[in-house]
Amino acid sequence: MKNDLSLVTFANSITLTPGTITVLIKDGYYYVHAIDMKVAGDLPGEMEERVG
Repeated sequence: MKNDLSLVTFANSITLTPGTITVLIKDGYYYVHAIDMKVAGDLPGEMEERVG
């Protein structure tokens, strides 16, 4: 992709996928943070136990 609008549009389309967010675009690479659904299933309740 050659222009900033194309890069950002593609990054935003990645972010639309549940559990993902594009955190950086650098040197033609997209750095994406993704939550694995197996791990995500373990998250509910854990924070409440730590805080409460």
